[in-house]
Amino acid sequence: MSRRLLTGALVVILVTSGVLFFVARKENQVLSDNVFRDEQSGIAFTYPDLELQKGDPVEDNEEAITTIAQLGTVGNDEPPCLITIREESRFRIVSNTVGKPALDIVRDNLLSNYPDRFPEFELINIEEIKVDSLPAINVVFSYTNNQQVLQQQLIAVQKNDDVMIYLTFQSSAEDFTELHKQKFKPILETLEV
Repeated sequence: MSRRLLTGALVVILVTSGVLFFVARKENQVLSDNVFRDEQSGIAFTYPDLELQKGDPVEDNEEAITTIAQLGTVGNDEPPCLITIREESRFRIVSNTVGKPALDIVRDNLLSNYPDRFPEFELINIEEIKVDSLPAINVVFSYTNNQQVLQQQLIAVQKNDDVMIYLTFQSSAEDFTELHKQKFKPILETLEV
């Protein structure tokens, strides 16, 4: 009888251990998926092998801009890149005052201010696109900083008539295409606004 009880207890322990191992492993898999979700802005995305440098929103009340997330490459063995996601509110007021749609205001502002803001600014591409089924502007440009040519992609997504979401990806011009494919494209493909 004690042998049966011992065998039964051993079976229960083994089965329980196996179940706990499976559940713990499954929880670790969920935690290891690089998913960013900001409940306040409603933004969510999956990101590849990047370090989340800033996950707490930082507000600039004068500009009505909030930095939602900032991600960068991990370690010194990869070429550096930076991805920033920001939100700007109060577009309804500006749009009504200027009498233009919000995306037109963003495009006009970019084309008039960026050449002065970025040394040796060169516009590579500008086009209207859809991101998560929302209207957006995709702008790619290069500029020089400390004798290095950098390339940046800025995507302005009109979340609604009052809020604009900005996604920027920046790296050296020579690494831009490969890093864009590896690091930024996966975020764009999973972005929920």
